[in-house]
Amino acid sequence: MAECRRRMRLHSIFHRLCCLALLTTATLACIHSTDLPVDVATATSPLPRPNDCRASFFILGTRKAGTASLYNYIVKHPQVRPLLPIRCQGRRHKSAVVCLYHHKHVYVAVSLSPELCEPNALSELHNYTLAQYQEEFASDLRTDEITGEKSVSYLPSVTAPLKLKEWCGDDVRLIVVLRDPMPRMFSQFHMRKRLHTLPRSQSFLQFAVSQLKAFQAAERAQPNWYQSNTMLFKPAANAIFEGLYAVHLERWLHHYPRTQFKIVFYEELFRSHDTVAGGLQEIFAFLGVQPMSPPLLNETLSHRYNTQTPGQATNPLSFDAPVLQVIQRIYNRYNSVLEEVLGRALPCAWHQPK
Repeated sequence: MAECRRRMRLHSIFHRLCCLALLTTATLACIHSTDLPVDVATATSPLPRPNDCRASFFILGTRKAGTASLYNYIVKHPQVRPLLPIRCQGRRHKSAVVCLYHHKHVYVAVSLSPELCEPNALSELHNYTLAQYQEEFASDLRTDEITGEKSVSYLPSVTAPLKLKEWCGDDVRLIVVLRDPMPRMFSQFHMRKRLHTLPRSQSFLQFAVSQLKAFQAAERAQPNWYQSNTMLFKPAANAIFEGLYAVHLERWLHHYPRTQFKIVFYEELFRSHDTVAGGLQEIFAFLGVQPMSPPLLNETLSHRYNTQTPGQATNPLSFDAPVLQVIQRIYNRYNSVLEEVLGRALPCAWHQPK
């Protein structure tokens, strides 16, 4: 009966997404290039065994939703072991500051601390073997210790849930942080400017236009993409696509039950010191480790990772440009499906005028 209900829900969601695709295409047709700028339940974590996948928890994303801070908070717990010294694009950096990102067939060196690099081993970005993946984690875990990783490419990935199932089996813990898609997209734009993977002179409106045109073209080419194991874009390739959380989560929920997910919202988790502290203790319970001591918790939360530089605006002057209004309408439609997938209302901030 449970499987039957799940299939009925999927059918309903896919039907609604089909309608959304038609509406999106019709709406996008109204915008012409001449009008726009150019250019869980608490669960006990399984004890690792020698032949098992060493990682037992995974932060799947989303990009620019505080996942770097969350992962680094989690691994400060005395029962949680972090990734071994960082590997970026297959090159290991023991101390730290340069990671190589592949951008338009050119490796771009960017300055990052070692806490920020990600394996991305389960996604389409790499061809890791399980043996190579195991090298990312400590091999001497005590029976009361766990380890895991964060790679924001996993949430929109088709490959990641399949490979995770094959390598690590059923008994894993999955953490997802969701953020209002439009501010998330704006934050991603600023991150890419910091990483020098966008032209220095490009404005946010120009970036939005380019993302919208690419999204429109891909959706026209594959109108039923969400019903198959295909992706409109590879991870990080399109900022609009990354914000379609309903589709990405449904794909993951096809492989793992809802009880193995801890889904939190950026706007609720990072609202204040107390909400982060409370949310972090809930996550520790979800992972099956002891609560973090108050002194260590306060020290841990005194740091932030991969955040904006001082003085950088967190929002554009307004989101009322025509192209941004079109993108917001796309998000609104998918967000209504997201509420159905999650069985709860989205945070109030998501419904406020941008």
